[in-house]
Amino acid sequence: MDEKIRTIARLINWASNFLKSKQIPTHRLDSELLLAHLLNLKRIDLYLNPDQILNEEEWYGFKRLTMRRAKREPVSYITGHKEFWSLDFIVTGDVLVPRPETELLVEEALKIFRTNRLSTDCCLILEIGTGSGAVAVSLAKELPGVSVIATDYSFDALRIAKKNAEKCQVIKNVNFLAGDIFGPFRNDRGLSDMIISNPPYIPDHVIQNLPPEVRDFEPVTALNGGKDGLDLYRRIIPQAARYLKKDGYLLLEIGENQEKKVTRMIRETGCFTQCSIIRDLGGNNRVVKTRKSRRSDH
Repeated sequence: MDEKIRTIARLINWASNFLKSKQIPTHRLDSELLLAHLLNLKRIDLYLNPDQILNEEEWYGFKRLTMRRAKREPVSYITGHKEFWSLDFIVTGDVLVPRPETELLVEEALKIFRTNRLSTDCCLILEIGTGSGAVAVSLAKELPGVSVIATDYSFDALRIAKKNAEKCQVIKNVNFLAGDIFGPFRNDRGLSDMIISNPPYIPDHVIQNLPPEVRDFEPVTALNGGKDGLDLYRRIIPQAARYLKKDGYLLLEIGENQEKKVTRMIRETGCFTQCSIIRDLGGNNRVVKTRKSRRSDH
């Protein structure tokens, strides 16, 4: 490519038009993110230096990144990074890309601590299925005195989560354990102030209809929630009260039209009270929040 055409402005336009031809709706944004990543710049820097010329190696590098995106590989997997709760997280194909709507879990957890004026120095939070560690790390960052135990059945996911805890300087506050659901806590009942989880909740018959970025690249076991998307909820909810202190909270992210079935599961345990649904910014029912009853036998 001619040197005069290898300017930042021209290359963004080239990549944007190419990705648009591949039916990628975020073609302009993706082009900017990829070029900023390649040049180790912020997006704003691209517009402050539109006439900067890329050398031949940089041009070929940008072309390779653009071709990967054209095959619908998520930008976060290409760059290896995703922002969540204003923190920069490492992501790979071993973990789901953290979603903005999942920040609502963190937000609601923080509201509980602040509204109830809980002392963070003696509080314990359990996260089931930590993935990249986005929720656990964000909570540990916001609540320095809290201890967080985060589990996942995937050793590869835990490796990424630990890196993120180290990167965000909260590794001393978060303990990562390998295991299925409450397996690692068999002898630690009634100790936690909060259990928080974003389980797989997509019904298996919906998986094939997901965007290719999700269907073809993200780990399916972290997406597939079984026939109706609620397999993991049927395992988490009946056991959760055993591992909570009295008045402890359970926070669960949910998918579309799942709030009624999930709240019914919670009521059927007879262990919880004050069940409520919180909507995300898109108006979707996103988080179920409930509290263990003082009268619970568990």
